[in-house]
Amino acid sequence: MQNEPPSFRRLTAFAAVVLGVAVVGFLLGILAAVIGCSLLQDDLAGFGGIVGAIAGFVIGYPIGVILGLLLVGRLFHYRGSLWLGAVGSILGGALVIGLAEPLGLNLSPGLLWSSFLVLPPLLGAIGFRLKRASREASTE
Repeated sequence: MQNEPPSFRRLTAFAAVVLGVAVVGFLLGILAAVIGCSLLQDDLAGFGGIVGAIAGFVIGYPIGVILGLLLVGRLFHYRGSLWLGAVGSILGGALVIGLAEPLGLNLSPGLLWSSFLVLPPLLGAIGFRLKRASREASTE
């Protein structure tokens, strides 16, 4: 493992960041879904809980990804721009929800939710890494 090229190490570190922030985002999204479900639960129609759970997850997941970027940056001394990571995470969630109809993502719930689970951590990690990548390019 010592003879790996630097680009492979950077790629695996980036993939680990994406996976780590996705896990933190998922955990916070589940917590937000439970809170949203309990807040909007009604006794008459029964659909308030489902709406609250979905809305809670859709809002909580990108926020959890941002929290994951903060944790990864602090715990592993992985330097980057938290502001650009936050913009990327929120933009990733908004793009999936906003482009669901034009791209046909809403025709398949599996495709919609898998896109929603992948895009916010990916764009968040890219945004987080942008400042560091520009610094590395300027020193070379």
